[in-house]
Amino acid sequence: MVASSKYIHEPLKYSGTLDSYEYFEVTPCLGREYPKLSIRDMLKAPNSDDMIRDLAIIISTRLVVFLRTGNEDLTLQEQKTFTHKLGILTGKPKESGLHCHPSSAARLAEVVHEEAQADREAFLVSNRLQKKIYDRSTLDADSKKNQNGSRQWHTEYSLGRVI
Repeated sequence: MVASSKYIHEPLKYSGTLDSYEYFEVTPCLGREYPKLSIRDMLKAPNSDDMIRDLAIIISTRLVVFLRTGNEDLTLQEQKTFTHKLGILTGKPKESGLHCHPSSAARLAEVVHEEAQADREAFLVSNRLQKKIYDRSTLDADSKKNQNGSRQWHTEYSLGRVI
């Protein structure tokens, strides 16, 4: 169910479609995790639009949502469909397509997945470049022990897929 007017003029209201899924609050103020909810399940559900809108509302209040199960093998097209629906169902104009900011569209053949190289609407998060720059085999034992997670991969983009 997509909003009938071109723009949404009032706050979206949570309809409860995700209440039957197990979840927990990661901290009192920030983050919610759904251990058994997947994007593919939401896309295939008969009430898909309502579920995706409710997820957007939860994201807007909890700021971060983790979906831990069943998202490992999402296709690029499924990710694009989900992202586009998420935007449309929360007020993005229909004529606005998916957008990949030009500064993030580096297309280096040796580090960016082939599928993302060919698609100008996608930005694939990859740790291949980090691995190439920071070859761990050349580091001493103390350097390896003290590396933090940001050296592996990090993004501020939603729906990043690590390859």
